[in-house]
Amino acid sequence: MSLLTLERPHEVNSSTTSLTTMEPEFKETNEQQRTPTQMDLGVANLYFGTSASNSVNRGMRYWNESNTSTKETIAITISTISIKTILTCSTICTSIGAGTGAIVGHSLVPVVGTVGGAAFGAKVGAGVGVSLGIVLSGVRATLSITTSDHYIKWIEKAWKDKVYPIFQDFLNSTDIFQDLYCGISQEIPLIPVQANGHIYEQERIVEWIRKNNGIQTCPQRIKAITIEDLTYDHDHLKKIVKRINTALKTSKNVKNTPVIKDGLTAVKTTLRENTSTIFGAEARRIFEESRKQEVGGAAFEQIMSNMFTRYDLHQGVDP
Repeated sequence: MSLLTLERPHEVNSSTTSLTTMEPEFKETNEQQRTPTQMDLGVANLYFGTSASNSVNRGMRYWNESNTSTKETIAITISTISIKTILTCSTICTSIGAGTGAIVGHSLVPVVGTVGGAAFGAKVGAGVGVSLGIVLSGVRATLSITTSDHYIKWIEKAWKDKVYPIFQDFLNSTDIFQDLYCGISQEIPLIPVQANGHIYEQERIVEWIRKNNGIQTCPQRIKAITIEDLTYDHDHLKKIVKRINTALKTSKNVKNTPVIKDGLTAVKTTLRENTSTIFGAEARRIFEESRKQEVGGAAFEQIMSNMFTRYDLHQGVDP
């Protein structure tokens, strides 16, 4: 299977937040050879310039610090943004801003103030429109991702070394993660999805639903759900990572028991690898839709910046 991968542009205008106008180059590359850096830094440099790509570099820790071992390819549904809605809001707000700016500018300095005020108002309006569009444009999209098997491999090794029961006893006895567990497995979900206000491991809830030909009463017996009702919950994943970080830093039991420390680190690594895969898939979806709608410059930068923030790629998941 091959993917279209964006190559980094050859010319960058580093004095601005955008690049010289040029069509991105694509080439076919084998999936095993593709790295997120190829596409995501290419996107950042294409639209943002070098300063914004530094933020992406910080986000690349997800790839650069981990072994990208893989388990299987699955489909997940995410709540994301609609480029069309954002463009509509931006167009409307730009017109309102230009008109308001022209009126204010004319009242201060006739003629010159009208032109300057309109230009300034249009710029402000466009920014407000994009922000408004991001808030209002909640849509669902399906992404195909390859999950990490880092934690599964760690469990296999821990069983061989006869130490996994120690880690399992820790998870069963601690209340650190109790409110974050999958509603079916009562374990930490590696791909947390939400349905009816409850959190499940993607694989477990899909199996649950398929037992009844695609429609099943949810484990909490609230109402019937289908696979289409499941939505990936990145906020829940962030809560898990935050709790793991806290345990690694403050719990004496964790610090003094190597297998518990290693197990939690393996969970965190898997969550980070899964996050990186989902981020890359959504970045590609947004980039391709933005190209079709001819979105560029500041508007695209604002859209991608919002996505980086949602996936913690400005600050990273770690504290």
